[in-house]
Amino acid sequence: MNDYKNNDEYYASFNRMKRKRIDEIGSILKDWYGENIGKEELKAYFPKVVAVKDVLKKIVSNENYEEIELLVKLQKSWLDIVGSEVSANSKPLSLKDGVLTIQAKNSAWLSELKNFYSKTVETRLNGLLKKGKFKKVYYVSAGK
Repeated sequence: MNDYKNNDEYYASFNRMKRKRIDEIGSILKDWYGENIGKEELKAYFPKVVAVKDVLKKIVSNENYEEIELLVKLQKSWLDIVGSEVSANSKPLSLKDGVLTIQAKNSAWLSELKNFYSKTVETRLNGLLKKGKFKKVYYVSAGK
């Protein structure tokens, strides 16, 4: 890389090279597709740069932020909520639209959770959290 005196020179040089490259590609695309379609193809070739924060805002909207926060809280305190035996063999996997999914370590523990521990787990969860946070609790085996 050239030794530039300051960043302004570097960026100016970089922008000149970038502009030259865009012009070259634009010229080729216009020859291939014609003036109007060539412009559209050029736009597709160089998509608009989007800031990471804008992408994250769309992914983690205000609607599901509370649920993500609640899921993290459940994951961190899972041992205290369900006890050592159940926590060693299960974990809160997801929470979406009030539906909590708990993942069992294997199919044997899936059966145990559904048949013997489900009422206890659901009662403890509802006791710790505000009413109406969970519409339903699903139990799944690992790998599903």
